[in-house]
Amino acid sequence: MPLPLGWVALKNRDTLVEEEEGYDFSSVAEEEAAWFKKNLVSCGTSQGIPLLLEMVSRMLTAHISRHWVPQAHAHLESELEALDAQLASLGTPTSSMTLGIVLSEFADIFLVHRGMARNLEIFCRTAISANLDMVHLYEDRAPNSVRDNIKTKANIEQQVVDKLRQVVGSVAETITGTIRETFTESHDPGIRLPRFQTLCTALCDSLAEFVSNGSCRFVQITTAKISAFMERLVGLQWSWQYHFIQLKDLILECTVNMLLAPLLGDSQQISAQLEELLSKGDLLDEDCPHLRNQKRFCHRKGFAPTAATYCRESC
Repeated sequence: MPLPLGWVALKNRDTLVEEEEGYDFSSVAEEEAAWFKKNLVSCGTSQGIPLLLEMVSRMLTAHISRHWVPQAHAHLESELEALDAQLASLGTPTSSMTLGIVLSEFADIFLVHRGMARNLEIFCRTAISANLDMVHLYEDRAPNSVRDNIKTKANIEQQVVDKLRQVVGSVAETITGTIRETFTESHDPGIRLPRFQTLCTALCDSLAEFVSNGSCRFVQITTAKISAFMERLVGLQWSWQYHFIQLKDLILECTVNMLLAPLLGDSQQISAQLEELLSKGDLLDEDCPHLRNQKRFCHRKGFAPTAATYCRESC
């Protein structure tokens, strides 16, 4: 009968002999070898417990190498890939990023990947229109004399100027809404912009403060331009469709140039302007003393805070 795995002759231990039961393994192996040498020389070297143990060990090692090891490697590779995916989903550690890198990601989404810059201008135009659409003629009839014409234009001019403060408030709300919407997106999985909610809040606060600080200058310059525009219309019939659109465009131009200045330019310019704006004040969340103290420490030491300063997850 063929035996593919080979064979080994063993001597059955005599369990009735009390002395054999007390032997250790070495003694049993020696006694077995002596017995084969005396009684069964024909077995040659294929005999004894030590040889059997050696053959079983080799067979077990080969079985593990053929079956268990590949499966274990495949399982570990799968677990490693899943772990790498989880780490990638967490994004690049904020401690290794600068504030400029995060702001550049914001600027890229704002300008290109979501076109929020164009949307912001559209939203501002809508806000201006919503405020100016409440302007109306007080007279029941259309002006039919030069005096009436001048009076009508003065009426319209005063109403439009009175609406400029409301325009400033609407623009500030539009800017902060656009900033928050931009922070919900990220085209770079390493940066993962949505986690920087503290930075989002800081930008909203700083831009709202910028708009508020520039409101007086905006009202002053826009009022002068509205007056010049209305003066050019003296002697002309007022057209709600034509002249009112021109008036809205004039106010939008002033809004973009004065109130949206930090968000104008290319990605690099916007990033630099926003970083400068953030450095002007303590705009961190007052409910997070860790972030506030970290920024103050950075300023005392004379270096810029890292992106982790503005990441809510670092609290």
